[in-house]
Amino acid sequence: MLRKLFATVSRRDADEVLMEQQPAHFPPETMKFKPMVPVHPPPAQNDDVMQGVYEEVEKALRASGYLR
Repeated sequence: MLRKLFATVSRRDADEVLMEQQPAHFPPETMKFKPMVPVHPPPAQNDDVMQGVYEEVEKALRASGYLR
């Protein structure tokens, strides 16, 4: 069964190349790109996401009298 499949596939005209398969021909000046500016991520925000939780727990403990 595979032999028939491979035989069918190999019978395609190898010389026939579709236009989509041809390499693109561009003038040399179109292939000269300006250097790219490095992209840097924005500064991190909320690196310590637990800081807000700690502050709220401390506030609650102070309000209830467990901390001075």
